Amino acid sequence: MTMQHYPKRQYRKTPWKNGQGFTYEIAASPDSATASDAFEWRLSMAEVAASGPFSQFPGIDRIITQLSGPSMSLEHRNHSKTRLRLNEPYEFSGDWQTTATLSSPCTDLNLMTRRGKWTASAALVKQVDAIAESSVCNTIILFVLHGSLECAKNSQYARAEAGDTLLVELKKNQPPIWTADDQFAAIIFYLAEVTKLANSAAD
Repeated sequence: MTMQHYPKRQYRKTPWKNGQGFTYEIAASPDSATASDAFEWRLSMAEVAASGPFSQFPGIDRIITQLSGPSMSLEHRNHSKTRLRLNEPYEFSGDWQTTATLSSPCTDLNLMTRRGKWTASAALVKQVDAIAESSVCNTIILFVLHGSLECAKNSQYARAEAGDTLLVELKKNQPPIWTADDQFAAIIFYLAEVTKLANSAAD
């Protein structure tokens, strides 16, 4: 099992080309892949300053979670429209032409996965008992919203505070030990490689 702690102070901040916000690069596969690279998956946080269009990412599935600010609306051309709720993950296709409408600046968390390579789901968790591990899940990523979270397995140990991210690559029959304080809350992402999903279905 591999464990990686990403402290918020180490997130790389880059301005958007249109000047309407900033992106904080958190983690990616391959390591250090950016939005312009052929990443397999990528987790980032964004500061959105004003309403405007989202960049399109053909072949990419997205999960966005609003972390702060008044509720942001997303309109997907020829598809649907939705209003985000704080700390509630929302999935949509990167192929869609999407426009965001907001009344004031906000912050959001974005996971992007390459279709056909990886699949992902997300949820808000407030107790370590809720960190259920699927047999087909290869990787768990937790973005800590409040409190702190600790993870231990054999000689490996990590502690993540609010704003930090913790990535754990799982091995069968080797579950990690999770502990958290009373204030703990996090957005959890479950990632699975499509090839391993297919192999699991064939067994």
